[in-house]
Amino acid sequence: MYNKLTSEEEQILLKKATEAPYSGKYYSFDEDGTYLCRQCNAPLFQSKSKFEAQCGWPSFDDEIQGAVKRIPDADGRRTEIVCANCGAHLGHVFEGEGYTTKNIRHCVNSVSLSFMPVDISKPVKLERAIFAGGCFWGMEHLLKKQDGVVSTTVGY
Repeated sequence: MYNKLTSEEEQILLKKATEAPYSGKYYSFDEDGTYLCRQCNAPLFQSKSKFEAQCGWPSFDDEIQGAVKRIPDADGRRTEIVCANCGAHLGHVFEGEGYTTKNIRHCVNSVSLSFMPVDISKPVKLERAIFAGGCFWGMEHLLKKQDGVVSTTVGY
């Protein structure tokens, strides 16, 4: 089950629109934590990989391994990035600009993200668990209620 989206979130995450530059809540945001997919809550980026590119959108030079999928745009000029878990549009990725030593910039719409701050009293370690069961939507509903569950995905 996905989060309920506003009409603006639907335009960006589902119809691949772009929010206005310098308008997003995470553009000038520098708290410690994890950036999650707004639609499915999958962890996407750690705050330590965020940097100021002065492009108008949050920029990251690294993603959580396996969290982001790259799709070449139809015109071949840019590469779209989507959530690997649910396919929600995040933004675009650019290489070779020289902003960081990793030489990569994930340019992400703030609207595509939510944020989970780090509780400095306890370190956060995200892990994946796979469960099998009969009614997977029923299992998903129950698992989402458990403390510590960040996201769930169902399927065959």
